[in-house]
Parts: sequence; structure tokens; C-alpha cells
Amino acid sequence: MSKKDFFRVMIKVFGLYSVIVTVFQLLPTVVSYIGYQEGFSTIFYFLIPTLFLVALFLILIFRADKIIDWLKLERGFDTKDINLGNLSPEKLVSIIIILIGGWQILSNISFFLVHGFLGFKEMVQTKGIEYSLFNSNAQMFNLNEWIISAINLTIGVVLISNYQNISKWIQKMNNKNKS
Repeated sequence: MSKKDFFRVMIKVFGLYSVIVTVFQLLPTVVSYIGYQEGFSTIFYFLIPTLFLVALFLILIFRADKIIDWLKLERGFDTKDINLGNLSPEKLVSIIIILIGGWQILSNISFFLVHGFLGFKEMVQTKGIEYSLFNSNAQMFNLNEWIISAINLTIGVVLISNYQNISKWIQKMNNKNKS
């Protein structure tokens, strides 16, 4: 595997991971915040950074070669190729996809369990005046956070369970961009 291929795959995988995190964590949070705030200025303040992030991700995914050339990532190595032993580019991408899926699961399982517990507690508990007076700092069930964490858990499981197909798709996309 050449150094350029290695860095191309790493940049594209990072771009895909960033898209996943943005779409399933940042955007739902922004949309729920806009729901609480009123006015065009609130939407405008969230729209500009979101469009900037989308442009950045598109550059990372579709212009990886230009980033490698601009940052001069190929220079400074003793050899032209990176020796990964028996690790083919497809296996490397597979390992990265498994790591991303595992990270999605590990970073969202606690939110899913906590908000699931709080939702169950809220359904079971009878709320009276005493509850609102004496528990002003009580944790409240947040359906949006629970749904977002459930979606992220699902994405993590899908990434881990379909890592071979996703790896083949990324390699096919990489080969298409080379030519």
C-alpha cells in the first residue's frame, strides 16, 4: 500500500465518521434547540456553521488527494510504500469501520441506558406537588436524547455487523476517484 493510498483512506474514513457524528448528534440537537427558540436569527446562527461543516466533509471525502498534496503528507518517509504486512487496504478499512462502530456504541450506550431509566422512572412515578417542590434538580427524561442515542447505537451495530460490505463500498469509491 502506498503512502498516498493509506492517507487517502484515512482522510475519507475520518470524513465519513464526521458526517455520521454530525448528522446523528449535532443536527438533532440543533433542531431541538431551534424548536425552543424563536426567530430567524436563531436559525441563521445554526445554519451557517452547519453549511460550513457540510462543505468541510465534502472536501474531506471527495478531495482527499488535494489535501494530501497540500499538507505534503507523503514526504518524510524512507520508503515509497507502507508495509502493513498481510494487512490489505480492505482489511485496514474494515478495522477502522469496526473501531468507529465500537466507538459509536461505547459513547452512546450510557446515554441510552440513563434516559431509558429516567423515562421508565417517569412513567412509573406519580408526580405530585411534593415532587416538583422538593426535587427542583431532579433529572427529567429527555425523549430526544434517548432517540438520538438509540439511533447512534443502531448505527454502531450496523457498522460492526456490515463492516465487510461498507469496506468494499469505500474501496470501490476510492478506486473510482483514482481514475
